[in-house]
Amino acid sequence: MSGFESQRAAIEAHFTTEWASRTPISYEEVPYTPIAETSYVAIWINAGSAIQVSFPAGYRYTGIVQVDINCPLNVGTKVISEHADVVSPIFMGQQVSSGSQTISFRSLSVFKTSVGDWKRWSMTFEMWRDVC
Repeated sequence: MSGFESQRAAIEAHFTTEWASRTPISYEEVPYTPIAETSYVAIWINAGSAIQVSFPAGYRYTGIVQVDINCPLNVGTKVISEHADVVSPIFMGQQVSSGSQTISFRSLSVFKTSVGDWKRWSMTFEMWRDVC
């Protein structure tokens, strides 16, 4: 594996290990049906852009990792913020190996909303990997 597939596999494995069995995890393109009244998280890996960082052929690939924390609407803010306290250090300032490459993470943003019967906090982390 190399490139984007290796990146996805490494990020998902890292998150799965660190999150452990705290809640169920929904993965992109894998069918998942939420369990009523049970919090869960969803992880998304969004490729961004590539820029040349050295000559003749060094590139930096950028993107975003998004973790959506979904809690039932009737659960207070305490539960969802406790989950956020666990998600943040999984990525913030961390590095993950992807074959011979390293994926680095920084810059946390949080967006809060409600979707259907769920309170959602979307946490996004900038990521990059250099290929030389």
